[in-house]
Amino acid sequence: MKTNQLLNKILENTMAGFWDWNIPENTEYLSPTFKKMFGYEDHELENSPETWQKLIFEEDLAKVLKNFDEHVKSKGKIPYENTVRYKHKNGSTVHVLCKGNVIQWAEDNSPIRMVGSHVDISKIVKAEKDLVVANKRFNLIVEGINAGIWDWDVKTGAEWWSNKFFELLGYDVNEIPATFDTFLNLLLHPDDKEKVNTAVQKHFDDKIPYKLEIRLQTKSGKYLWFETSGNAQFNSKGEPSRMAGSIVNIDKRMQTKLQLQEAGAMAKLGSWEVDFIANKVHWSKEVYDIHEVPYNEEPTLEKGLNYYHKDYVDLITEKVSNAIENQEAFDVELMLVTAKNNHVWVRTMGKPVLGVKGKVVALRGVFQNINSQKLKEKSLKQSIDIITEQNNRLRNFAHIVSHNLRTHTGNFEMLLDMLKGAESEQERSEMLQHLDKISSNLSETIKHLNEVVTINTNSTLQKVELDIKDYYEKTLALVDVEIEKTNTKITADFSSWQKIKFVPAYLESILLNFTTNAIKYRHPDRDPEIKVVTTIENNRKVLLFADNGLGINLEKHGNKLFGMYKTFHRNKNSKGIGLFITKNQIEALGGNITVESQVNKGTTFKIIF
Repeated sequence: MKTNQLLNKILENTMAGFWDWNIPENTEYLSPTFKKMFGYEDHELENSPETWQKLIFEEDLAKVLKNFDEHVKSKGKIPYENTVRYKHKNGSTVHVLCKGNVIQWAEDNSPIRMVGSHVDISKIVKAEKDLVVANKRFNLIVEGINAGIWDWDVKTGAEWWSNKFFELLGYDVNEIPATFDTFLNLLLHPDDKEKVNTAVQKHFDDKIPYKLEIRLQTKSGKYLWFETSGNAQFNSKGEPSRMAGSIVNIDKRMQTKLQLQEAGAMAKLGSWEVDFIANKVHWSKEVYDIHEVPYNEEPTLEKGLNYYHKDYVDLITEKVSNAIENQEAFDVELMLVTAKNNHVWVRTMGKPVLGVKGKVVALRGVFQNINSQKLKEKSLKQSIDIITEQNNRLRNFAHIVSHNLRTHTGNFEMLLDMLKGAESEQERSEMLQHLDKISSNLSETIKHLNEVVTINTNSTLQKVELDIKDYYEKTLALVDVEIEKTNTKITADFSSWQKIKFVPAYLESILLNFTTNAIKYRHPDRDPEIKVVTTIENNRKVLLFADNGLGINLEKHGNKLFGMYKTFHRNKNSKGIGLFITKNQIEALGGNITVESQVNKGTTFKIIF
């Protein structure tokens, strides 16, 4: 009984319930935490095997009893471990991880005493189900888009193709192997292989966008034109690890293009001409309509170039110059800003017209509004990014749950086995002290996992407009003693932007975590300095935290920086959870975080909202 009381005291503040079963006498001690797990106070439930057998789901009871028989018959070699469901006092279901061991045997090998633990994993089970549902939802998005999605593991060559990918090529799902080898050697037109390999390599080496028009062979043997585009992910060494993208059937468009080129029927589209001899520019009605310009306005080459978005002026100027000077035809997609200030994607094809002396006397071409298509491409890319991120989170969370819980339960199992063989009270006491430590660590791990689950699955959190300057002043008030104690100098500049729509609790957490980290990991040879700055990058709000502290070796630790329980300095207060939680809060709301750091010089975190 004293042992039970000691174990109960060890476990009472954790999420693990302890039980101790005297098998011959059919009596069983159930710790208060065990009972509280199901909504009962200690005095409300009798300490007996019949108690938990009444609470467990009937179909799970048979599984537990069968596992117990196997455990006994194997003399403990077959582990006693089950994930089962219990009925809570309020009628809900509690998912439990139950593990135990027979620690005392009779001379005839019959079991005498068995001890074990129960851990409530209901939130983790729910989180896994929620993530599976979310993944199915994103799969529906993929199948709802008229494009085939592909995901390529660059290292192994293995690929995943969406159902639509097979459908576009006339195959049943998985009728042919979804591999890069299949794509390259079975489907791709031989004349397009070099083009694909070159484009992929340029994307890997120089980050040049991967987007091509290629021919793929369908099941019927006919080649169709597809537009393929993709984007690679790179590891900490800058090496490509995987690449995801899509194929879109553009056969009709390409056939039209080829027919126009072959038949010289370019005038059937919106046409334009620059006549250098007459110094005149001619637009067809369709070109006027695309530019949203009155038909009576006389176009000029300079005016035409000025309608392009500033990001594309250099490109179209270069194409026109090459056509005039080097007699090169062009075919480009550009952003146009119309006379009514509307942004429209257009495709323009042009070719030089040569005079009798072989000099360019005119440029002629066609103009096409492709805005609808480009918007679909943008939507598709966003969907791919969402799916890729969701899959990465699902795999990452599953790995964390599996690794961390398996470590703790493995330690429980080992110590219970050692407890069984303890030869003295001193040894048993030492084992119980270790159990205390493992129980505390398990409780903390589950608490952190639950917090991550809440961040990623809580759909009730609402973004509201917040004043980041006010929130940071509140943060400084919380740590003013530490700031004064360490002689920390903090400068803040919120002039670029001060208002942001965000979750208040998350913003408080982010500001506090980066501020305290900068102080905690200060350099011992100088007073800490922290700079907090807001800025705008690519039309997104950015928050910078820069310090002059110890810095981080990113070559060594970069890929583990935001991992759970990862620490990189010998600070006694470091637990390795702050950056992990903060990263999840930022990404859960659609943002991301990057870091630049030099050892002994300092670190800059960039939060992109």
